[in-house]
Order: sequence, then C-alpha cells, then structure tokens
Amino acid sequence: HKYFHHLNSSQAFALNLFFPFFENDASAPVLRALGTKGSICNWFAELVPYAEEKTNVDISWQDTKGSWTYCEVKLTEQGFGKAKGERRHYSKLEQIYEPVLRPYCPAELLQPDTFFAYYQILRNIWLAARDPKSSVVFLLPTRNEALWAPLLKVHSSLKPALSSRVHLAKLENVLNRL
Repeated sequence: HKYFHHLNSSQAFALNLFFPFFENDASAPVLRALGTKGSICNWFAELVPYAEEKTNVDISWQDTKGSWTYCEVKLTEQGFGKAKGERRHYSKLEQIYEPVLRPYCPAELLQPDTFFAYYQILRNIWLAARDPKSSVVFLLPTRNEALWAPLLKVHSSLKPALSSRVHLAKLENVLNRL
C-alpha cells in the first residue's frame, strides 16, 4: 500500500499478521491462535466503529453471526494511551463511556483520574461492552510489563459478563500456535 510508511510498528505488524489470513478466507488458524472462535465475513484495519467516539481500532472483524471483535495490537510501545482530563475527556466519560461501562466496572475505575490513567484500555473495552455479542482482544509482547501490568489490573476488576469477552493474548504464543 502506498501509505504503509505512515503506519507505526504495531499497525504494520497487525496488518502483516492478519491480512494473509483474513483476505484469503483462512481466518480459522489465526482466530484459534488468539483463543477466539468463529468465521469472519468482514474485517477492517484502522476501523472507527463509532464516529461520535472516534477511537481507531487496529484490526476489527465481524463473524458470520454478526458479532464484532476489536483487536488492539501493541508491539514496541511502552504504555497504553492516557488522557489528560481535558473538558472533552470529562464530557466523553460522562456521556459516552460511563453509562455503558457502569454495569461492568467498579465505581472507582470510572472515577476521572483512574479512568484517564487507563484511557486507551477502557476505550477498547468499552467497544466490547456496547454489545453483549462483541469482544476485544489485546495482543501484546509477553515480556512488556509496562503493558501487561495496567491491562491485568483493569481486566481483573471487570465483572465476568464483560471480562469473559476481553481476551488477553501473548504475541509470541500466538505466533508459535500459527
């Protein structure tokens, strides 16, 4: 693609990992390797599923039953994105995220300072929380503690109805399974 050089390392990696499987109707091996199931009918790189919210998702796919999976891929990053707590972030927390996440999260996780510290993680989880058939996958390098520590903290605080739809995948394990 002529704009490939504009992708960061994680975006380029995600495209190279998923494209051969998804574009050639051979999704089963990569879905199994991620610990998910199904058969895909649509997939997108850098999808913005909800225009009003504006989150880009590295790779997203819809299975033949209509369920969506959103996949956040990290490769060399040393952390998840945080929010500074600007007026627009407070507004999005109050109007967009909190009403959807409230049934699944402890109240302290939805407090502004805490929420903004885990902003990127919770935005991705919010995508899955919007629809009980949807899920999210976080695909990360095994030894990147800067990514795993906050992700595990958030994941362990979720109620089972949502935590069961938040899949944590170790990059090296996925590649070994493939």
